[in-house]
Order: sequence, then C-alpha cells, then structure tokens
Amino acid sequence: MLNKFYFTLLTGRFFMSILRGLTMSDKQWYTNKELFEQINDLTIEMKETRQIIKRYNGLYEKVDHVEKEIEQLKSAKEGREEVQELIHQWGGWIFSFITLIVLLYTTFN
Repeated sequence: MLNKFYFTLLTGRFFMSILRGLTMSDKQWYTNKELFEQINDLTIEMKETRQIIKRYNGLYEKVDHVEKEIEQLKSAKEGREEVQELIHQWGGWIFSFITLIVLLYTTFN
C-alpha cells in the first residue's frame, strides 16, 4: 500500500513537472513576425474561400433555374403528346359522327 502511494506521488510529480515545463517555458513556437504572416495568409485564403462559396451559390441558383425550365418543357411536351394521343384515339369516332350528320342531313333534306 505504501508502494502505491509513492508511485502515485512520484508519477504525479513527474506529470506536474512536465506540465510546468510546457506552460512556463519562455521558448515560443513561432515568432511574432511568423504569426503575423500566417494570419495574413489565412485572411487571404478566407477571402478566396468566400469568393468560391459565392460562385458556388450562384451556380446552384442557375442549376435550380435550369431544372425548373426543364420540368416546364417536359410537362408541355407531355401535354402535347396527350392531346395527340386523344386526337388519334377519338379522331375516327369524330370523323364518323360528322359523316353521319352530313349523311342524315343530305338524306332527309
């Protein structure tokens, strides 16, 4: 039991010394000049990203508009095809009915 206590005490001190070394070191990872340059590079990249997003949104709107136009054209084509089909199906009946009326008119007149 005493060994566990010393082990935890030693490991705790070891980790604390590591943490103090990380937080209290005077050595910086980057100089202020390097940080300034990196921030400037990031702002330029952010501007480019915003422009790309704006272009993408514009393209998305155009694609949406074109899809709506295609749907309108398809529905108009389907309507024309239905009318043609109805004329084809009922054309004979209409012609025969008109012929019957003409024959009845000429016969009884």
